[in-house]
Amino acid sequence: MSHRLEVPMGRLALVAGLVSIITLGFIGSVQADTVTIEMLGGPGQGDFRFSPVEVTVKMGDTVEWINMSPSPIMHTATYGMGAGDPMSGFFFDSGLMATGETYSITLTRMGTYHYYCIPHEFLDMRGILTVGHFQNEAVQNEF
Repeated sequence: MSHRLEVPMGRLALVAGLVSIITLGFIGSVQADTVTIEMLGGPGQGDFRFSPVEVTVKMGDTVEWINMSPSPIMHTATYGMGAGDPMSGFFFDSGLMATGETYSITLTRMGTYHYYCIPHEFLDMRGILTVGHFQNEAVQNEF
């Protein structure tokens, strides 16, 4: 004895429609954000530093650095571990930024990106940027 399952076309269309709505709702909820990192240091600001020092973003987010130090202090956001790193500046390098200037990037490759400020490397002005599929996701690759 064989049994056939018959699903009325109306119900099948309803189920397909609900699956589409749920899927589109999930995809639409993963929106790109902008994360700002301040470059600080100098009179009245204390140690030269990036704030926050460590940032985790999702792929497609924009990371923006802004020089908040008083004039004439200039900063950079330069990929790498320091001037001796042969990959220094490979993924990004803001160049010298004056007070109030910004530099933005959008990273689309997962990983951990170390960066530093060229003029203040000797003061240990460094940061870490981690990029994952979703914010706060642990990432295995280090560059």
